[in-house]
Amino acid sequence: KPWTRWAIERLLLLTDQPMPQRELAATLDVTQQAVSLALQQCPHVHRTPAGWVADSREALLEDYLADYPGPGGATTYWYGADPVLAQAATAVEFCTDRGVTALLSGDAAADVYAPWRLPAQAVLYVPEFVDVATAGFGPASAEAHTLAVTVPADPTLWRTAAAAGEPALLADPLIAVHDVLHSSGADAHEAAEHLLAAIKKGAL
Repeated sequence: KPWTRWAIERLLLLTDQPMPQRELAATLDVTQQAVSLALQQCPHVHRTPAGWVADSREALLEDYLADYPGPGGATTYWYGADPVLAQAATAVEFCTDRGVTALLSGDAAADVYAPWRLPAQAVLYVPEFVDVATAGFGPASAEAHTLAVTVPADPTLWRTAAAAGEPALLADPLIAVHDVLHSSGADAHEAAEHLLAAIKKGAL
């Protein structure tokens, strides 16, 4: 999958400054050749003397959301009795204590970026499998979980999170939008739209 292209699109959507090709390569820890190939496949972007920018943020965002399939990978599902934000904090602390760099996403991240609804589920991205049963979580189904722990196939998540300059341990806002859109609850779409509005306004 074109993870580098999608990551470049996220970077260009989350900044209002042109990004030179060498900067994109350094940010994502890939070669300039890989970036050049990815940019050729990116819709709605063009090069300026200062670097690459989006032709239309609205059009690029629409195409990205329609095209990006999510980080993929392997997911385990868990249930906890505490409020979701407290569960997220417990899971992150559990990972940190074990030297695992986790990224929060879904409702838990959206509640930091642009609070709107009471978080119903948290998503935790980790670079390796973590058994959170010893942190007080019980196994759950995909339909009834409160915490999803994913080892993503997309290798760019930590890079774009850091480049977006967001609070530590949070996935970038566009990854959070995707996860909220695919979460449970009748108001999931409205919650995602609230976060998207903040992204479009550059309010994050």
